[in-house]
Amino acid sequence: MLHNLQQDDKTCEWIHLDDALQGPAHVAKLLIKRCQQKRSKPNRSYKLNAEQLECVALYVSHLEKGFAKRPDPSQPWVHPAEVLMTIILDGGGGCGKTTLATDVTLPLQETFFGVHGVLRRAPSNKPARLIGGRTMHSSYGFTPDSSMRTHNLALNAQSRQKLAMTQAEAGAMHLDEYSQLLAELNNAAALRTTYAREAKFKLDRNVYHKPQERYGRLAMLTYGGDHLQLPPVPASASVLASLDNRSDEHKVGARIFRNAELVFRFEKAMRFQDQTQIEILDCMRTPGGKRLTRAQWRALEDTELSVEKPDVPPGWYHTCYCWSITSMASFLVARQSADRANQTLFYVQAVDEPLGSAPNSSTEDFYKALLQIPNVSQTKKLPGVVLSPPRVDWLFVEPRVVLTESQNHSLAS
Repeated sequence: MLHNLQQDDKTCEWIHLDDALQGPAHVAKLLIKRCQQKRSKPNRSYKLNAEQLECVALYVSHLEKGFAKRPDPSQPWVHPAEVLMTIILDGGGGCGKTTLATDVTLPLQETFFGVHGVLRRAPSNKPARLIGGRTMHSSYGFTPDSSMRTHNLALNAQSRQKLAMTQAEAGAMHLDEYSQLLAELNNAAALRTTYAREAKFKLDRNVYHKPQERYGRLAMLTYGGDHLQLPPVPASASVLASLDNRSDEHKVGARIFRNAELVFRFEKAMRFQDQTQIEILDCMRTPGGKRLTRAQWRALEDTELSVEKPDVPPGWYHTCYCWSITSMASFLVARQSADRANQTLFYVQAVDEPLGSAPNSSTEDFYKALLQIPNVSQTKKLPGVVLSPPRVDWLFVEPRVVLTESQNHSLAS
């Protein structure tokens, strides 16, 4: 949890005006030096590899074009609505994409578009936190019930003004984990960005999908990710999926992505040190597949978990996407804890306490009805254990209760 919270603490990279006025190449060298110093350890120095430096050079070369034509030579600001580059950064886990983005390329763009002029976005919460950004849904005002049809994407005056506060002055966007990106969501985001910027930059919304007009003519647009990573649900909705028998919105969103003029592929793994693991990962990423050697297969089999393996250590939290599994895990962990402590285990089902008035029925019938609804999305309350039920004094024989900190204090009342 602490590691996850630290991702939200975005570190500012201070660049003096004199340095910024020397151009993107000079600023990039400063950021690379800071990155290597920050990540080096007493017993091991950190160096960006040749791939990463080449990627930085791509950003520098395109930013230099905008920097040379900036409106005010006394300021470093590059025009935010003249397209300079659309690039796809692709590579497996551990190749240094996120490190390069958070330490070098994003601060580099912020130097010339402003700290609020670079939008950090991702399709889901975890990658958004990793880059210090927001999800696509929250930033564009989408909910799970929102329609992605073009005619439903129009903005009223209030929504347009709200979106313009973050979009109108932006000059760059970094969209992480593109493999999880819905094609229709990519189309919807591009169109709404155009709506938010069309008055300021005199855009034509009818051509928002063209390479020189995408995303309201943002100067820099980056898609980062790994084409072998998890797709969205369903996978057929991905920007990488086939266009056959898909909606017009899907086709346009996929084409906006596929019209990127640059694709940079990272191949060198930085995170992994085990040579056998690196070789297996190379086999997995070989187009058409590649047979593992016997030694590689044996090493892979040694990592298999089975019932013969030791149990999960006490105190670990169990999570799963499926409610039935987490419910069973709660039961098993409680029983395991009681066995280990050689204590009697009591089960008392919790009852939701209605905040409003109960319906016109007996209180007993009403509580029985509540007990039959274990779905949190319907009850709007977390399930729990009754700690102080009336007339159950036999329960409290040397009671020991562990209260953990709530991640949402509004649920602790």
